[in-house]
Amino acid sequence: MINDHSPLNPPTKEPLGIETLLLDAHCQLTGWSARAARFVSATLKLAEPVQTLLPVLAGYEASLEQVRRGQLPQLYLSPPDCPKGEAGLNFSLTVLTYPPTGGLVCLLTDLNEPNRPEENLRQQREDLDILRKQLDLQTARLEELSQLKANFVSMTSHELRSPLTSLKGFLDLVIEGVAGPLNDEQHRFLKLASNNTQRLTKLTGDLMDIERIESGSISLNLQDFDFYGLAQVIVGNFQVPLRERNLTLVFDARLRHYDVNADIDRAEQILTNLISNAVKYSQPHGRIVIGFEEAPSNMLLTRIEDCGIGISEADQKKLFQRFFRGANASSGGSRGNGLGLSITRALVERHGGEVGVKSTLGEGSTFSFTLPFAVPTATE
Repeated sequence: MINDHSPLNPPTKEPLGIETLLLDAHCQLTGWSARAARFVSATLKLAEPVQTLLPVLAGYEASLEQVRRGQLPQLYLSPPDCPKGEAGLNFSLTVLTYPPTGGLVCLLTDLNEPNRPEENLRQQREDLDILRKQLDLQTARLEELSQLKANFVSMTSHELRSPLTSLKGFLDLVIEGVAGPLNDEQHRFLKLASNNTQRLTKLTGDLMDIERIESGSISLNLQDFDFYGLAQVIVGNFQVPLRERNLTLVFDARLRHYDVNADIDRAEQILTNLISNAVKYSQPHGRIVIGFEEAPSNMLLTRIEDCGIGISEADQKKLFQRFFRGANASSGGSRGNGLGLSITRALVERHGGEVGVKSTLGEGSTFSFTLPFAVPTATE
């Protein structure tokens, strides 16, 4: 049976000599069956890389990732590609995806057992079928839990949105003096409350967007409009924070036209997220550049260059993941929920575009994304 570290319990029969290793998404050991040790070349222990246990898999990292993502049905190795195990056993190796953990399951078959190929093959197929059914049950349970989570996030976000909007409105009225004059300390306290209410309102909006993206229910109202004109309007909304940080924002606009075919509200959300990040993370007295150029496949590429703190190479790989914030993201008092860039990427890709980042730590970052032109562009 499988080691207690694993929830899996496949039907392993002694005569067939099939043993099992369970791996996480990083191909590290999370569980194993009772006699699996006879196949491996190292001591079985949690978090051990599978390439240490089964050196035959060294060099197959790309194939393992494809199996894990469901891009390959399985990875199968047999002698002579699959060498003898520690005890001199000839064995074959089958690697399958394991959805309950997002990892992999390795099936190791002892080929030194009595020579009953037809019976062994039939039994292996039956065992694999049972294993697949177990995986299907686990997957169905995970999908049910995912739906419960989505429903909870959606309900909570909707329930919070209305009272937060009302609270923000009344706070702003009091700050403006509608309910009577305020002294400096009262004004400062209420302004802090209003700002934090605004942050909560943005968070609920982001959570609602994430839920729509995950459920596939997000829809786009595509239309043709002047993207450069939209960018100018959005930049106008940032005049106060630009002045507060003594930042200069300029356009590098040299194309003949900027009409795109997109959802104007979502395009505004994409630009706002990226410009907001540029403002937050730029050094005071710095310069932000918004540029445009033609990209392949009749796309308009927009880039936002800042003079900020930069992003390490390690963080760039995870930058568009949900709730991720870089190691230096809190420098200068910048705050966020780690959802903006994830939502931005999803919205850009929903339009058929791509989003990317180039950055050097301590020297600033350039975010870019593409949206489809409304019509084929004329050459400059």
